Amino acid sequence: MLQVELINHTNCDRVQGVSKAVNNVNDIIAPELIKSELTVTQQKDIDDFLIKLDGTSNKGKLGANAILGVSIAVAEAGAGEKGVPLYQHLAELSGVKPPYVLPTPAFNVINGGSHAGNKLAFQEFMLLPTGATTFTEALKIGTETYHTLKKVISAKYGIDGKLISCQDH
Repeated sequence: MLQVELINHTNCDRVQGVSKAVNNVNDIIAPELIKSELTVTQQKDIDDFLIKLDGTSNKGKLGANAILGVSIAVAEAGAGEKGVPLYQHLAELSGVKPPYVLPTPAFNVINGGSHAGNKLAFQEFMLLPTGATTFTEALKIGTETYHTLKKVISAKYGIDGKLISCQDH
């Protein structure tokens, strides 16, 4: 299901803000969450509370970006409350037992869709170096591929290639 991010569209088409989502966090979510008396170590209960508070199937009332931001803040606060690193807290919430293994990094290498200002049908083209045996190797494979792809696209499409290639423009 598509999740709705609340993005403000101003008079200038190139400027997008998130003040609606921020206001929803400050004016609606925070007061209701405080009233709920849930603790930061109750991640699932808080996430369920946020979904219920929004009351829509696509998080369109409060905004998926507002809800996700609060959920992430709660996860970080929960880890702090327990005195453990965030990755350990998330692993424990998920039922994962030690030893903990880092996930494969994902690289957003080409952007499309309405946010990118081009006509690519997909919003993001991702690269996952799944053949790597370590996180370090995966990071190296990903960054080398990213920079090689940038050179190939720039050589083939010139300045227009910069619009679709990489996030460092």
